[in-house]
Amino acid sequence: MATCPKCLKRFSPAASTAPRPSDEDEQEGTASEGAWVNPYGAIAVTLAGLAIISAFLGGARTVTIVLAILGLLVVALGLVVGKAKGERKDWVWLALGGAFSALVLLVALFRPGLLNRFWVLDVDTKEPTLQQMILVPRKQPYATGKLLTANDWVNASNDAIRQGRVLVRIESVKSGSRNGTPCLQVHLRIVNSGDEVLKIVGFGGDKPVLTDGSGRSYAFLKPQKRIYAEGPPSFEDLVDQGVELKVDNTQDYLLLFQMPPRTDVLKLEVPASAWGREGRCQFDITGLFRDQTGAGATGQ
Repeated sequence: MATCPKCLKRFSPAASTAPRPSDEDEQEGTASEGAWVNPYGAIAVTLAGLAIISAFLGGARTVTIVLAILGLLVVALGLVVGKAKGERKDWVWLALGGAFSALVLLVALFRPGLLNRFWVLDVDTKEPTLQQMILVPRKQPYATGKLLTANDWVNASNDAIRQGRVLVRIESVKSGSRNGTPCLQVHLRIVNSGDEVLKIVGFGGDKPVLTDGSGRSYAFLKPQKRIYAEGPPSFEDLVDQGVELKVDNTQDYLLLFQMPPRTDVLKLEVPASAWGREGRCQFDITGLFRDQTGAGATGQ
C-alpha cells in the first residue's frame, strides 16, 4: 500500500481495474465444469435398465412397464426444469433416457416375448370365447395365431387348432388295413391345457368326415383309442366312448376311413362336439406323413 503525501489517501499501485469474482462464483463455475451428467437423463436410463433386468429375472410384466413409464416421466420433468439454461450435454442425456425408456415400453407392450418368453403365454392365450378356433403353428401351440372362419382349412402336417384351452392336431396320416381291407389311418391328438377336467364323449354321434378335392366322401369306419404303454403308440376299439381328460394330459385317437385312391387332396372335418364344444376342426391333408415324434402307430 502507498500513501499520497497531499491527500493522505492509501491505495495499491498494482490494483486491477477488473472486479474480482466472488467465492460463490468460483464454486459455481467449478461445479458447472464437473457436472457432465444430467441427473434426470441418468435416472431415466437407470430406470429403463432396471426394467430390462426385471424382465430377464422373471418379474411381472407390469413392473417393467411401470419402470419404463417412470423413466419417461423423469425425462419430461428434466425438460421442464432445464428448459431455460439447458446445455448440449443435458439434451443428449435426456434424449438418451427418453429413447431408452420408450423402446423398453414399446417392446413390453407389443413384443413382450423379446424380454421374457413366458410373457407370451400371458398375452396370447387370452381368447374371446371358448368356441372360437385359432390356427397356431404345431411347434408354437400358445402363439397368438389366426382366428379361423368357417371357410378356413388348416395344414394338417404343419399346424394345429386351439379352441379355448383345448389343442387339436394330427400326428400322422398313414395307410393301413382293417381285416385285410386297405384303410386310411389318421392319428388325432387332443390336449387339455386348461384348468379343469375335459370330458371327451368320442365320435359315436357326430362323426368325422373325409372328402377329396372333388367333394367325394369316404366312409368313416371306426375310431380307436390309444393304449398308453411302453413302445410305439398302439390303439384298441372304443368300449366306453366317454373319457375324462385331466389337466395337462393328452388323449390320442386313431380314425379309420375307407382308403381313397389319392392322399394329396384330402379334407378332414373333426367335430368339436367330441370334446363338448361347437364347430368343426377342418384340416387339409396334402399327403401321408409319419408321427411328428418319430414313432409309428399301430391299430388293431
